[in-house]
Amino acid sequence: MAKHNTKKERNKGPRYVRLEHWLLNSLAWRSLKPGERTVYVELCKLYNGVNNGAIALSNRDAAERCNISKNTAGKHLNALCKIGFIKVRTPSSFARKNRLANEYELTEYAYFDKQPTKDFMGWTPDTKKNNSTNIRTPRTNRSTPKDNIPTIRLVGGTGLVP
Repeated sequence: MAKHNTKKERNKGPRYVRLEHWLLNSLAWRSLKPGERTVYVELCKLYNGVNNGAIALSNRDAAERCNISKNTAGKHLNALCKIGFIKVRTPSSFARKNRLANEYELTEYAYFDKQPTKDFMGWTPDTKKNNSTNIRTPRTNRSTPKDNIPTIRLVGGTGLVP
């Protein structure tokens, strides 16, 4: 078999993002919002097989790529970090004449010679969130449609007519 010696020969096929079934069936993936999944796929698009840990993506670039606002993109990136899909390897800086975006590592893939950590596989939903007051509970004092019928007082009549 012939070996691929040049970079040009190695990259003849089209690029693609591969999402494995074990990833798609994980509890962490199923808990992601659609926007968070979109940002993760965009990060995977930037991964070329050798640049894990140096995948640069700013909130502004993520917003443009995913057609969302900058603040929403930042929230999605933070959620992906919290769940364990990505890690920040180089934090961003906004110094004078030195603007750098965060550089991320995808925990699904190997980082240099280390094995993939797949931190998201050990993720479990936060039980405190389920007990918070943000979850809507049925109200017992809701009125029925019958109670909303106005009553009319007849002038010169004998009483109230519903």
